[in-house]
Amino acid sequence: MPPVITSLSPNSGPVGTTVLISGSGFISGGLHGVVQFTGAFASTVYSYTNTSIVVAVPAGATTGPVFLELVNVNSNSMTFTVSAPTTPTITSLTPNNGGIGIPVTIAGTNFGATQGTSVVTFNGLPASVSSWSAGSIVATVPLMATTGPVIVTVAGVASNSMTFTVTNPSNGGIGGAPLGLLLIPCQQFGAQEVQSFDPFNFNDNAFGSFYNWKVEEIAPGRTPSCTRQVIIYRDLGVATITAMLSGYNQNLGASSPFVSNSETFVIGTAGATQKLAAIVRGLSLTAQNLQYTVTRGGGAGPVSITKVRLEGRVELTAYA
Repeated sequence: MPPVITSLSPNSGPVGTTVLISGSGFISGGLHGVVQFTGAFASTVYSYTNTSIVVAVPAGATTGPVFLELVNVNSNSMTFTVSAPTTPTITSLTPNNGGIGIPVTIAGTNFGATQGTSVVTFNGLPASVSSWSAGSIVATVPLMATTGPVIVTVAGVASNSMTFTVTNPSNGGIGGAPLGLLLIPCQQFGAQEVQSFDPFNFNDNAFGSFYNWKVEEIAPGRTPSCTRQVIIYRDLGVATITAMLSGYNQNLGASSPFVSNSETFVIGTAGATQKLAAIVRGLSLTAQNLQYTVTRGGGAGPVSITKVRLEGRVELTAYA
């Protein structure tokens, strides 16, 4: 018997709308059918059973019949009205500044009841979303995000933008200013090599400071991991340092929850010998887009880190 559609819910909406198709006989001989809208087929299918299908209204669809094509047998059709897209609007970001990995609440209108194919971007980078409603979205600042516009795109229509300020790497050194954030995003390399960068971007260059990272060769498909850090610094006095390894769940990539592991420790001596010293830490994490972040504690005194070596299956390079 041919498949039968009994209802579309909703039966109208713009491109990108999530539609529940109810009925029977949607699977035949273990084969799934294709949902046909007028003008385009539904390429985004969220779920498919013998009695219900959830799809997104595809780009190019126009008002007209929707039916299921199954093994050369078509179902009956029901009309879906494709309406003009409603422009989403952002009214506020809370907070509107902060570090990578923090949740940001985006308030506004016309976001849609569910996320579906809609996306949030931070200066062009897609963000993972923990909750979504018509007037509020909670999104995580993505790895490697930089200061710039936050935009919500619903059914292919972009909202206005509001600026989110990402904490940037800053100069430390003997002046006592906060060391800020040392951000080191992942980059794939085919062979072992050493990466270095201009110290002007990160540290007090009065001592010729620089940073480099040992980059291990990674077999295709292996997930980056870091198990030990060797931090070489110039002793400018006692300073409190917080180090964090962060990234995304190793199995799910950038669509997965943000994961991290951190520790706080003290470097330097009260005598401030100005000599180079080393400290070995055992912080470990396995994750995609693995990053190593170092921040200086408030009121901790001047800091001059001259070299950091990350050991393990790491794919890291300096980020200025």
